Amino acid sequence: GQDVGALGWLLRLLGQQHQEAAECSELPGHLGRLGGRLSHAGERRWAAGGAGRAGRRASRRTGRRSRAEQRWTMRRSPCSTCRCEQRRRARARGCRQRCEQRRRARARGCRQRRVHVAPFAGAAQPAAYPSHAAKPHAAPGGGQHLFEKKKVADDGHMRADAAAFVPGQGLVTEAKDAEVKSRRASAPEMSAASKRMPTYEKKDWIIAGIRHNVVSIISGDTGCGKSTLIPQLVCDAENLVPDDKVVVCTQPRRVAAITLAEYVAKDRRQELGDEVGYQIRFINKFCESTRLIYATTAIVLRRLHSEPTLDSIGCLIIDEVHERDVYTDFLLLLLKEAMLNGRMPHLKVVLMSATVKAEDFANYFGNVNGQTALKPVKIPGRMFPVEDFYFEDACEWVSFSPPERSGKGKGKKGGRDEGVTEDKIDAVYQAIQKVDTPQVRPGKDRADDYSEKTLKACALWRECEVYIDLVEELVYYFHKSEPKGDGFPIPQMLSSSMEEVVLQSKVIHGGSNSEISSMLTNSMAAPQPKAVDAAVQLLKDMNCLTRAGELTVLGKAVAAIPVQPNVAKFLLIAAAFRCIKPAACVAAFLSIKSPFQQSVNESSDKNKVTGKDYFNKGFCSDHLTNIQAYVEWRRETLRGRGDDFCDEQGLSPETLDMAFMMVQQFVSFMVDAGYDGDDVTGEGDYGEVDPVKKASDADALLKAAMVAGFMPNLCVLYRGQRSPYWYLDSNEEVSAFRGSVNAEYQMGLTDGEEWMVFSDSMKMGRFNSIMDSSLVFSPFVLLFANALMIDEKKNEIRFDKWYAYIQPGPWIKELLYLRSKVIPSFKDAIESRDLSSFPRDLVQRMTDFLRQRPIRLDKIEAVARSIDEEVTGAARKHMSFFEWPEDVGEEEEEQ
Repeated sequence: GQDVGALGWLLRLLGQQHQEAAECSELPGHLGRLGGRLSHAGERRWAAGGAGRAGRRASRRTGRRSRAEQRWTMRRSPCSTCRCEQRRRARARGCRQRCEQRRRARARGCRQRRVHVAPFAGAAQPAAYPSHAAKPHAAPGGGQHLFEKKKVADDGHMRADAAAFVPGQGLVTEAKDAEVKSRRASAPEMSAASKRMPTYEKKDWIIAGIRHNVVSIISGDTGCGKSTLIPQLVCDAENLVPDDKVVVCTQPRRVAAITLAEYVAKDRRQELGDEVGYQIRFINKFCESTRLIYATTAIVLRRLHSEPTLDSIGCLIIDEVHERDVYTDFLLLLLKEAMLNGRMPHLKVVLMSATVKAEDFANYFGNVNGQTALKPVKIPGRMFPVEDFYFEDACEWVSFSPPERSGKGKGKKGGRDEGVTEDKIDAVYQAIQKVDTPQVRPGKDRADDYSEKTLKACALWRECEVYIDLVEELVYYFHKSEPKGDGFPIPQMLSSSMEEVVLQSKVIHGGSNSEISSMLTNSMAAPQPKAVDAAVQLLKDMNCLTRAGELTVLGKAVAAIPVQPNVAKFLLIAAAFRCIKPAACVAAFLSIKSPFQQSVNESSDKNKVTGKDYFNKGFCSDHLTNIQAYVEWRRETLRGRGDDFCDEQGLSPETLDMAFMMVQQFVSFMVDAGYDGDDVTGEGDYGEVDPVKKASDADALLKAAMVAGFMPNLCVLYRGQRSPYWYLDSNEEVSAFRGSVNAEYQMGLTDGEEWMVFSDSMKMGRFNSIMDSSLVFSPFVLLFANALMIDEKKNEIRFDKWYAYIQPGPWIKELLYLRSKVIPSFKDAIESRDLSSFPRDLVQRMTDFLRQRPIRLDKIEAVARSIDEEVTGAARKHMSFFEWPEDVGEEEEEQ
């Protein structure tokens, strides 16, 4: 409809301009009238929101009518030469129009089929930044794609679907464009306070460097105003950022993005969300006329999936680059690769920090800037004076005094301690008066500032003693009353797991494993090759990559959810099993942190049960304990005593509030993907979760989703000939961390029947500790093992890297049947982008199997190689396994 309206306007203008000049006076008049009719039809169709199939059908009908009118016009033309020429032009024009329509349809289909994903945990579905050239597109057939959010209006409030807001869409008219330019021209000047900042004094150097360099580096001391002023200087500079693009300033934390946007908007005497806004997870606060957006780094990474060249951004300012978190290093790597390949010629990048090693970043982007690059800009800050404080000052702050000693001494010299006399206190006073080391506090002045208790503490001081009580009180005093400072951390790329980075590299960059590894080695903090290899192997075990290392259909879907890959897989499977709400609650806490915290105000009632002990209802599961805490907190919040409940039970209200928003977002994702479970009855209850009853169907399905999603993170409980212990398929012994509800768990069944599924583990010295864990039984493990082979003659079973003896029974046939149906049906649901297509009767049959008595696995032990690697050739036909297909995308539609 838009294309028809624009074509009609052009034709009408052409007819009016050539009305008098044309040799054949009749043709231009018809051409003008034809343009008017086309313009009227196109504008009417566009105003009615004609998009998708309806818009294309209207375009085709209007196109056929226009060609018929053209033929009628040519038949009435008195000149045969003009008639022939007009026919030729009409054929050429029709061919060009059809080719352009097909090209646009293919491009539109590709954009819609692309899964809009967030590359990391904590990232949100990004709204398109205000771009005055943006046009709306609908999914073919008007349908919703997997994880593609519905477009809603933004009211600036915090809600689960706020991340779906897409501002600035629609056909740009001359009036709107003029209005935007007028707003930019009439932007208010900086305040007088901002002009007094050191950054403002360097504004000419800063702008000149940004104009000249592709990547500019600015190092500014703390307090110089770089985070608030430099984005404003870039916005206000003439001809630096085009009118149809925005300036984005990234921050590593949500709070920083919000507070900086609020400060700058207030400093410019504007409403937040007008000229200055922000975008973080769950919240968009900007409009079509926004020029400056503060956003988290993960938001920009997510933008790269739907907009690989960042066309809507004119200048990208990356603040606090010295923190070297995974997101920042990965973003710098992707920007450098794109710029070296010429994919972002319009983009200016500015790197800022207080303690940045400017030369390291300059060398890293040396090939991008070239030989004529300007040097990094150094901005002096406002340094505060440093004062010296001593033992007597610390004692005065916290009112501390060492304990007095009495009686005989126990040392070699013996003797009796006479205590603190007036003479000793007076000697301390005289000594302090004589010391003028603190220049701004001469001894004679500060000696009178100390209380008698402090002077007594100095008299009791002994050189070789360390007063632990004083240290503890000082820590608490500094934490409570002193400002915090930043260190210079080790890049997280060197200490974090790499499976998320590798998976997102597969989606954004593509290529083989060796190419991904080669690309990552070009990062400023190049990870170790063995870390990349371990990540690739884990992704293969999760079926996110094929054996050859190519992206699978499951891997593409997992990358669509902004959490860790194993948590995303768990969410998808839980949605297929129709237990999304409790699963969303589990995923929320795994993505943030545990809601339990140690309270400073410990309860005086020693017999009162609080924390995890209170919420653990015999689940033997940290995950289900978190769900129970969340459920009871929501209940008390609706009663108006949520904060009191958190204080009583040692819960973090901030963590629970964040979890509430994440639960809403996860459920909303799955509902848009076709989720039809009974636990979702309406959009208003997305954040409300029902309690999970022990040994119920919901309990079985939730733990089944955990096993399938967190695989291969499993350990078996084994008693053997000694006390019970847990061990992995690598024969390493593990244990639950001390804060887990399973830390003191004692085996209740025989070897091989009980297992622990966990989401993460940590190496602590010689010991491996698994974090949040849940007790499951052998049917869960056998059903979701990647590969399984049963020898009924020998009563042996092999699954993944485990070997055991079994007792034959009808459970074998049922197990093999479910294995042949569950994962293939899940694959079909993912490929069809409709989770409701997973059979309900299969869910119930699977539940009945999982709730049976645990299957005994005698003499279970781990082996060196997986059964999938060991069995080859014709013997593989006796093995139960499912190999996920490679993601090859969808064929382009022809119109």
